[in-house]
Amino acid sequence: MKKICTFLFLLLMLSACSSNDSVDTGLDGTYSGTFTVVYTNGPTHTNTVTVNFLANTTYVCSGDGNIGEIYPAGGSGTFVVNGDKITFTDGNTWIANFDWNLILNGEYDFTQNGDNLTISADRAGIGSYSYTLEKQ
Repeated sequence: MKKICTFLFLLLMLSACSSNDSVDTGLDGTYSGTFTVVYTNGPTHTNTVTVNFLANTTYVCSGDGNIGEIYPAGGSGTFVVNGDKITFTDGNTWIANFDWNLILNGEYDFTQNGDNLTISADRAGIGSYSYTLEKQ
């Protein structure tokens, strides 16, 4: 009987430590707002943008595409939150003739205040990229 209880206890402990439990980031949902890029030695561009956070692990970002032939504020893939940083890993194939920082990819600072979310990054020598969003 003692062996059975020990076995059941170990089984319970192992099942409680499952590594595929999703961490609640508090970001699930659709956020809309503006994407702004301020180039270090050039113009500033602002477009509308929507970011969908799904299942606390994936995202889809889409801009309205009004900056010429490029795809501003696009991307989709996975994300991880660590403190006040959020790291996006875009899983798409893109053409090579535009500013790749326009894709939501890499590490960003972020703040969340209720339904408002700000995601921003400075890319040395290139410019600053920011998303000012509100949960829908």
